[in-house]
Amino acid sequence: MILKAELATVADLSRQPLGAERPNNQTEESHHQNLAPNSGDQIRKSECRRDLENLLQLLSRTASNNYGISSSYGFDDFENPEDMNKRIEREQEAVGSMPDGHPDKPSRLNNLGYSLFTRFQRLGNLDDIENAIARHQAAVSLTPDGHPDKPSWLNSLGSSLRVRFERLENLDDIDNAIARHQAAVNLTPDGHPHKPGRLNNLGTSLCTRFKRLGNLDDIDNAVAQQQAAVNLTPDGHPDKPSLLSNLGSSLRNRFERLGNLDDIDNAIAQQQGAVNLTPDGHPDKPGRLKNLGNSLRIRWSP
Repeated sequence: MILKAELATVADLSRQPLGAERPNNQTEESHHQNLAPNSGDQIRKSECRRDLENLLQLLSRTASNNYGISSSYGFDDFENPEDMNKRIEREQEAVGSMPDGHPDKPSRLNNLGYSLFTRFQRLGNLDDIENAIARHQAAVSLTPDGHPDKPSWLNSLGSSLRVRFERLENLDDIDNAIARHQAAVNLTPDGHPHKPGRLNNLGTSLCTRFKRLGNLDDIDNAVAQQQAAVNLTPDGHPDKPSLLSNLGSSLRNRFERLGNLDDIDNAIAQQQGAVNLTPDGHPDKPGRLKNLGNSLRIRWSP
């Protein structure tokens, strides 16, 4: 549904004087200086109106997409919690019956960790994320350096540590998450199909730490990693919209700290690309529309 706060913000923006300045009182570039005295205001006025119109359209489309999701998602679209519990029990039994030296044990541990991670995201039981981390750590520990699966296990461990940080805010967790994601990236050769995803996850963890501690190196590094992920992903790849959306969010976070207009303009461009590449009815469409709408609103907020 459309948030009342978002509609109120749109209304507030629409009531501002039409010549309202951009953030930090930025002016137009020098190539506009020879225009009539009020031409810069007219340009900003036109841009502001365009953004407000786009934002209203996005809010309307978000409501439409949310309605479609709530009405079309049925019981069969998600795993029954009872079935999930039984599957986790089977995975635990399989792991428990397998000796540490078995070549498939790390893979089974990682899969069990992922199932526990998924259940934590569904139900929020801390025991699940604790156990997920323990299983992912065991998978890493049992896998020798140089093994082709080690980067994958490190990536999974990093993601579980980041999610626990988001719940408990223990700084050791986010530091360790970044270390594991960085190791996964370092061990993944260029051209590997999973390199973009691992770069994106590293960027996400760096952005998460930036939002907690405010270290500019973290957000600069996050943008660099996520930009690399986008660059390495061909058009038409199913992950491209998600990578574009995440890059846009990091750029917006940096804009909110530094006020560089290039960042918010670039954030909007990336998020618009994500929306354009996401078909109507896709479960991630409402979130991407909302992210784009937030960036459009932030560009003109006082």
